[in-house]
Amino acid sequence: MVLGKWLCQSIANQYGLIATFYPKIQVGDAGSGLHFHTMLKKDNKNIMLNEDQELSEEAMKLIGGLCRYAPTLSAFGNMTAGSFLRLVPHQEAPTKVCWGYSNRSALIRVPLGWRNLDNLAMKVNPQQRSRADIHDSRQTVELRSPDGSANTHLLLAAMTTAVLWAFRNSDEALSLASENFVAGNIHSDPKLEEKLIDIATSCVETSEKLNEYRDYYEKDGCFTATLIDKVIEMLEAENDRGLNGKIMSLPKEDGRMLAEDFIKRGCSKY
Repeated sequence: MVLGKWLCQSIANQYGLIATFYPKIQVGDAGSGLHFHTMLKKDNKNIMLNEDQELSEEAMKLIGGLCRYAPTLSAFGNMTAGSFLRLVPHQEAPTKVCWGYSNRSALIRVPLGWRNLDNLAMKVNPQQRSRADIHDSRQTVELRSPDGSANTHLLLAAMTTAVLWAFRNSDEALSLASENFVAGNIHSDPKLEEKLIDIATSCVETSEKLNEYRDYYEKDGCFTATLIDKVIEMLEAENDRGLNGKIMSLPKEDGRMLAEDFIKRGCSKY
């Protein structure tokens, strides 16, 4: 990921351009995320599914850990004000801490495409002539909040910290996975939507979440206090509290123009 972003930025620079990796520039469109798929392996085998082809206990722990850390993961995965123009309801982007199967309104999605299917690539792409030589499950769990502004190193470290916590606190992790499961679009059930924990709506808000729960990362020396302070400082500098709501409350065309203007004025920092 780091190499790919560096290549884009370097080539753009040769032509006098800036590659910003902003996730969204137009109100009303889904926006571009940078989703991360994760799997657990033991003895070099994918252990995300059990013998019944259902999520294994280990996979449920992973989900529970991501749910616990979710309110702070945006501090590393959504690092520009533009990030939160994407994380709005009804745009196939997550706004609440929850998980589900093939659910594009959930923060954590369990894709079912690989379950009990052989060579899915050939089924969805008629031009794929050769069969993939696959000897193991390809089941993953997908974190859907990050975007191109993410600090890849810190985000992956934070996700790893979440999963390490889950395996050290199995009962609590399994309980969180159970509590945060949703079926169907969460926005169609106001009572369910109200019950779920919110994802931050701005860089400033996510910096406050990170500061509130900084012991999640500093405990056992996973992250240094200095590093957490620096991330908080960077997020606060975006000064974007309320921007998301302001743009979403405008008519679509006015909101689009304001969002584009904000990005043009701010993109030089990235």
